[in-house]
Amino acid sequence: SIGSLGARGESDIVEDVHVKNCTLTETLTGVRIKTKQTKAIKISDVTYRGISGTSLTDKAINLNCDQNVGCSNLVFDRVYVRSAVPKMKVFSFCHNAHGRASHTKPILNCLLK
Repeated sequence: SIGSLGARGESDIVEDVHVKNCTLTETLTGVRIKTKQTKAIKISDVTYRGISGTSLTDKAINLNCDQNVGCSNLVFDRVYVRSAVPKMKVFSFCHNAHGRASHTKPILNCLLK
């Protein structure tokens, strides 16, 4: 999780983060990027590769990026997060997130190019 950036109105830059070959077990936040809408948060060049696991919530992938700056050059490759709760479906959420995804479930059709 890359989260709670800009919580007190400060500026933050996050770049060149690589999350690789991880297993998530019954996570509450899934695969997440979360910023406060402060106009001063820049997130770029973040790669998630070879991630698998389970989520206790239905929002398994949550990309909530700054309204003005957004997140750029996000890469998702072989990211598979399924529900830890029987019969609960999981989904992805994106807000101003730009990048590409391949072999990822839940599908990231909300990711902007």
